Amino acid sequence: MTLFLGYDPGGKAKNGVAAIRLNSDAPEIVETATVLDAAEALEWLAIHASNAQALGIDTLLA
Repeated sequence: MTLFLGYDPGGKAKNGVAAIRLNSDAPEIVETATVLDAAEALEWLAIHASNAQALGIDTLLA
């Protein structure tokens, strides 16, 4: 099973993060959250980082 992480900076207190696992044919949402800022997003992503295969970042504004 492959784990993908995602980060979408959306402004103050509106940063989205996600962990999605791809099983044989269907994605499974492991966890999602809305966090305060980029620093909090990095902390959240670090929890899943050891199992992740890839990280997608929507923009580099943060």
